[in-house]
Amino acid sequence: MRGKFLSVLRLFSHGVHAITGRFPNVFWIVQKLGVLVCGVRRPMDNHEMNRHYENWEYRLLETDSIRNQAYRTATSSELERKKVFEVGTGPSIFLTRMCVDGGADHIYTVEENDVSFRRSEDRIEQLQLNSKIEIFRGHSTTVEIKEKCDALVHEIVGSIGSAEGVALVVNDARKRLLTKEVTFIPAQVKTYFVPVSPLRLNFFNKLVGYIASEPYEYKAPFLYKVYGFPKSNLIGEAEVFESLDFSHELDLWMRSSVRFVISEDCLFDGFLFYVELEFSDTTFNA
Repeated sequence: MRGKFLSVLRLFSHGVHAITGRFPNVFWIVQKLGVLVCGVRRPMDNHEMNRHYENWEYRLLETDSIRNQAYRTATSSELERKKVFEVGTGPSIFLTRMCVDGGADHIYTVEENDVSFRRSEDRIEQLQLNSKIEIFRGHSTTVEIKEKCDALVHEIVGSIGSAEGVALVVNDARKRLLTKEVTFIPAQVKTYFVPVSPLRLNFFNKLVGYIASEPYEYKAPFLYKVYGFPKSNLIGEAEVFESLDFSHELDLWMRSSVRFVISEDCLFDGFLFYVELEFSDTTFNA
């Protein structure tokens, strides 16, 4: 009986993924209702993560109005007549179109996800932007372009800023693909972390988390992604975990010491990580 119940949940999970792919506001409504979404995060390397992205996940990024306004403000004021190298095209060429609207002279963009690459190619053709946008399939570290660019645009930022390999990508681009004077969008990424007490998930929260995760049985995970994390579970002050300033060579290995003061009796269950993106005149928390 238990096996049949999990099979039904798996089918339901696939159905919800399909619904959110077509109607991404479903997820937004869940967040607005204050539902705690705790999904299992399966460890993946950068290449597997890129290939794993699905259309509904891109749509969630595209409906994040605060984040997108920060990108739109930066691209509209900093890219006039510049040659842009963009990492991570996405199926709808979302940021790429912002670069076009911002007056970029030419855009070289690279996409590793095969499905997204095909869709972005079609989108460029539909919008008749072939003369403005040149797209490459693969990882940015393997791409060769015919000229150096004076702007780099990307959104390869994980819940821990460097988790999607941004340091390696930016360092490589700086050496091979960019001019000496470069505009970076975003300009910096800071990751903060704060100690937390254990989450107490009711059955409904566990069910929602299961649906939002890879389709296997829910269990207390080592690494998970949470939407709507309750402030009542924070048991200390946030500290900087890492700081990435893209105008400088980025360290691939870092070590530092941080001291947290916990002034109440409580259970310690780990750390909550979140990022802060800094643009030339805007700061965005995610």
